[in-house]
Amino acid sequence: MKNFNFNLPTSIRYGWGRVNEIGKVTARYGKKCLLVTVKSFPAMKSLFEKVIKLCIEAGIEVIHFDGVIPNPTTDSINLATEMAIKNEIDVILGVGGGSSIDTAKSVAVGATHEGEIWDYRLGQKRIQSKKVLPIVAIPTTAGTGADLTSVAVIKNVNEKSKSAIANWSLCPKVSVVDPELTLTVPAHITATTGFDTFCHLFESYINKNGSFLIDLMALDSIKLVIKYLPIAIENPTNKEAREALSMASTIGGICIGNIGTTLPHAIGMAIGGHHTKIMHGEALAIMYPEINRWTWKDAIFKYSTVGRLFNSNLQNESDDFAADQACNEIDDFLKKIKLWISLEDKNVPESDLKAICDDSIKIPNYTFHPKVPDLEEIYDLIKRSYRK
Repeated sequence: MKNFNFNLPTSIRYGWGRVNEIGKVTARYGKKCLLVTVKSFPAMKSLFEKVIKLCIEAGIEVIHFDGVIPNPTTDSINLATEMAIKNEIDVILGVGGGSSIDTAKSVAVGATHEGEIWDYRLGQKRIQSKKVLPIVAIPTTAGTGADLTSVAVIKNVNEKSKSAIANWSLCPKVSVVDPELTLTVPAHITATTGFDTFCHLFESYINKNGSFLIDLMALDSIKLVIKYLPIAIENPTNKEAREALSMASTIGGICIGNIGTTLPHAIGMAIGGHHTKIMHGEALAIMYPEINRWTWKDAIFKYSTVGRLFNSNLQNESDDFAADQACNEIDDFLKKIKLWISLEDKNVPESDLKAICDDSIKIPNYTFHPKVPDLEEIYDLIKRSYRK
């Protein structure tokens, strides 16, 4: 068993109804709170009002920034940062999916550091940990893991580039994981965020930097996604399914927070950088079939293990056969959750493929894949994912 490190800076409050604790939780870290969310809409209106009420009752002044956009841009982050500075905010509360929580993290840096947030991507400028404002997170989807990682993904529209800022101080102080908040998530978003959870677990498991502890956590949670994601898509109010997916998402965040993702996420981020309307989970679903078939021979044991989680009939088959079959099992799972899609299906012009390829290697995740590709191999994988 090789050496490993394990970090979990975030305190997790998991369970049905735990959102009711948010006022007391947030009050531990500040008295002037910037609430960071998307614009209110019927499914979320009551939650936003409840969070504000609970914070006020706990003696917190709440300033509401509701300008979060999918794939948050430097422009939207700058607007929130200006609001935080103007109101002398001392704690940031991100409520929503990955975009809201990543925006909250970015504001926690931007409000206390000089220059543009883009200057701090991939360590180009050093984030000073002691300056970062405390962050509290309430995830409302089961998938992104943003509430437990040290990373925030941001987009620069002018450069058509998606990148990330990273520092352990970006881990929220507390994540309130309340499965009840996911009951209103539509089927397609349940599918895309749920598949993102699968990818976090799977990629941390096959990652070259993996550890025995993370492997145990990832494999147990992959079982939850396989069993419960189709149930939650078909029956959104199924309490058991929503609880299981929230737990799997939480474990997925812990896994990538310690180990990280691999090649699919590098290409997926590049796709999102060029085409904002493509959801992150969709980008991963597009790339997985070709990447799996290109990879499995270099990670036979791990692919065979996951293949057997999907199909118990593979227990008596050889590792080679089970690993190969794992690719088909994941394909079938994508079809089952209605994510069997291509770049062509998402209206990506073929002329964009080379630029997506070139941006993929700007994200270092691909170097942790079991089989490290060169630029030509990445381009070939993207081309083969153009249509299905």
